[in-house]
Amino acid sequence: MLNDSLSYLVFFPAAVLCFLPMAHQLRYSRLRTLLMGVGLITAASAVGVWLTRWLNTDDNDLLLPLLMFFFVLYHHSLKVHISKSLAVFCACTAFLSILSNGAICFDAYLDILPTVNTDSWDGRLFQISVGWAAVLLLARPYIKYGSMLIDRTEQPRIWYATILFSATVFAVNMLLLPVEYAVIEQPELRIYMVLVLIALLILWLLMQDIFFLIVSGILNAAEIEAKNRFLETQKHEFDSQQRYIKATEKVRHDFRQSIRTMSELYEAGDYEELGEYLRQYVRTMPTGDIRSFCDNTALNALLNYYVHVAGENGISFTPRIRLPEKLRVSDIDLCNMIGNILENAIIACQKADEKYIRLSAIAEDDIQLYIVVVNSFSGDVSRNHDGRYLSVSHGGNGIGLWSVLSTAESYGGVAQFSHEGKRFYSSIAIPLDG
Repeated sequence: MLNDSLSYLVFFPAAVLCFLPMAHQLRYSRLRTLLMGVGLITAASAVGVWLTRWLNTDDNDLLLPLLMFFFVLYHHSLKVHISKSLAVFCACTAFLSILSNGAICFDAYLDILPTVNTDSWDGRLFQISVGWAAVLLLARPYIKYGSMLIDRTEQPRIWYATILFSATVFAVNMLLLPVEYAVIEQPELRIYMVLVLIALLILWLLMQDIFFLIVSGILNAAEIEAKNRFLETQKHEFDSQQRYIKATEKVRHDFRQSIRTMSELYEAGDYEELGEYLRQYVRTMPTGDIRSFCDNTALNALLNYYVHVAGENGISFTPRIRLPEKLRVSDIDLCNMIGNILENAIIACQKADEKYIRLSAIAEDDIQLYIVVVNSFSGDVSRNHDGRYLSVSHGGNGIGLWSVLSTAESYGGVAQFSHEGKRFYSSIAIPLDG
């Protein structure tokens, strides 16, 4: 019975590997997640041992149902899209399959098993030891880099793409599983199997690195694009200020003469002529296109840019801003969130009969930041299979609304999107005292 139980203990290091990159996405506290995981794996292992004895079968026959059961529990304990949880779970399962065949080769090397399906202390302890060693080696990169990818990468297609590789590694390991123990008793075949397992392990590690490099490149490109848009808005404000300075230069130069003329008309009592002179003077004054919405310079530049863009597209844009000069949220993140929402809103308004955008950004008692955008749209929405809205900008690739959601959550806040009829709502709430 104890030997049978050892075969299920490898699920513990595998479970730890699964949770390492999900450090910021746990649905429950870490202690509660740990206790639930230990209890459920222990209970499932006990049931597995009992079924194996009762049905007189191999524990590999129960592997698939157990994995499905564990995945349902794993996904339920997280706050991520199923594509992420499935990708991480499949990667760890593929690694587990490599360890399993490695344990069989270790048993064959010791020449202590009559059949492949017989458990041994040595093989199981080898499998468990290597599993925990992998946890120690991968803990830091999984927590630091893996969690970064989990937190920032919201495109399901990227995560689904990794599942094919993990499934291939798992399938190859199932095919390598020898039917008869005598097969791997032969040194030549055993060495061949070990070499294949080493190659699979190297490929598995390379896949982790390649995936990180590719996705990091995508994220960095998106971040650079967002910063470029941020710089573009500041350039737009600077150009507008320069135009306004040049336009008012002559007015400022002639202002002293105008004051003298108006003073003489007043002293002469020629009020009718004074009134006409004032009307002409007002008509010749340039109209400033720079508005001050708040004390935050970066956000002010962004709003002036989108006021200009909205005006060019015939959209009524009404911003109501009550924000201090500095917030807990960085200027870049604040402008990225509002900019992404406004960009989507302007594109949506272009297809609507009535074109309007209402923006409210308020820091309530320096405790909570509320950002609410209401805009008109055609009434047609795009959602993925999970029911979440897809961004209408950037070809619907998820950089828009997904980026807003990810940024808000990184500050411990929330972002919600909904629609009613032909009106779309974007709401963000971020604590400022965190």
